[in-house]
Amino acid sequence: MPPYTNMHARSLQQYLQPRREVQDSTRDRILKAAEAIFLEKGFQKATIRDICSAAKANVAAVNYHFQDKDGLYIAVVASLLERGARWYPLDRGLPEDPTPEQRLRTVIYNILCRLFCNEQGDYTEEHGRFVLEALFGDSPHIGVLVDNIVRPSQAYLRTIIEAVLEPCGKEVVDNERVISRCTMSLFAQAVYYVYARNFEKHLDDGRCRDLQDLDQLADHITTFSLAGIRAVGAAAAVA
Repeated sequence: MPPYTNMHARSLQQYLQPRREVQDSTRDRILKAAEAIFLEKGFQKATIRDICSAAKANVAAVNYHFQDKDGLYIAVVASLLERGARWYPLDRGLPEDPTPEQRLRTVIYNILCRLFCNEQGDYTEEHGRFVLEALFGDSPHIGVLVDNIVRPSQAYLRTIIEAVLEPCGKEVVDNERVISRCTMSLFAQAVYYVYARNFEKHLDDGRCRDLQDLDQLADHITTFSLAGIRAVGAAAAVA
């Protein structure tokens, strides 16, 4: 995993915004080249020389805009996270006056789209997998992305789970451990398919049919999760 350095004081805006008010085409070229090379080679094997060559830029430009290779890597991940959120916002397709169950199903479907949908040319399944691998790394500095991009999405999901658990009583809704575990368990069901896709293909005669219909998969995860969340809430209410 990337050996991040000297990023404690950096803010997300430093990764996403150019250092000049006018968009810098050199910065754009570097970011685009870095995205392609990081996706192809990974952080360790990618070199600044390769990226500069592809971007027709020099090392000084990388240092000026991103400080170093670590900063450039984080900028790429941040850019992809924002792109995925732009194409697939968590409330995309939500009906008017939705129930908590409808809100949950909509969130699950859009998370699956971020991970597996290939509708958008500049954000594909490959990008979604790359982002997950970056976020699941062991660097303490990845927190800048989690705090600014991931945590707001998690907070939105938590409000839905709280609404589902409301019939169980205020004490359950206010139980941080219950809410946190339900949130992570739900997200893990979608992430499972990223890391177990080849395994699933062997189990399913090479097809991995679950990913051939994201609507049906979203329905299944929603039904399964609602039953689990309510069971957890009922158990917590009598504990």
